[in-house]
Amino acid sequence: MQAIFAKLLDEMEKHRDTVLVTIVSDQSSAPRGAGSQMLVGAHGHILGTIGGGAVEKKSEELALALLKEKRSDLHQFHLHSNTKEDIGMICGGDVTVLLQHIPWDDAVWNALAGKLLELLGKRKRGWLIQRLDGGVPALLDEEGNVLVGEWGKDAGSLPKTGNVLTQEHFSMPVPVGERAIIFGGGHCALALTPVLKSVGFRVTVMDCRPEFADPKRFPEAEQVICGDYRRIKDYITLTDQDYVVIM
Repeated sequence: MQAIFAKLLDEMEKHRDTVLVTIVSDQSSAPRGAGSQMLVGAHGHILGTIGGGAVEKKSEELALALLKEKRSDLHQFHLHSNTKEDIGMICGGDVTVLLQHIPWDDAVWNALAGKLLELLGKRKRGWLIQRLDGGVPALLDEEGNVLVGEWGKDAGSLPKTGNVLTQEHFSMPVPVGERAIIFGGGHCALALTPVLKSVGFRVTVMDCRPEFADPKRFPEAEQVICGDYRRIKDYITLTDQDYVVIM
């Protein structure tokens, strides 16, 4: 998401319209799930993926047509033999994509992209809400307060995690990354930290020895803690969403 919205801002600054393609629904077998995104410009695919293959190719073609028409659309692909639109994929499921046309001079999308990047940079949770009719989007903070755009419904109905699809909106959480806490700052932790970060984890390392709990040893860790293992709760609040690795 971070790379896509950074590129979106870049395209807007260059006065180029784009189409943000988002999978809003997937049923049974599909190449990628809801929340997957890609960005398309006047010359085709720019960044991101919704699974490759015919779904991505057809979505790119639709996006190019919508750029010329300057409008958004919602399209369903049937990934099995059918008489309506057989695209040759036999995964067995269905995929619905929202193709959101974004004019380069759209002030709301510009502000939303900038604020979203700010949330991602600060590892703060929130919600990206897109209207299925291509209308004004919204960005909410974790408590449901509107940061950018329009949102007239009770944000308290949004779950803490996961995507939400209604008849009018598609809502997806801002992915701040899951936290992995490594207890023990030895050579195994040195090797594991960059691997965990490379697959999206926010890494915390804790050790009771100052020479091992040195931030300079773990430049890719979000936090390095030197503390007494007998008083872990004094340093870290563990939640049911955390992953713990004991070395």
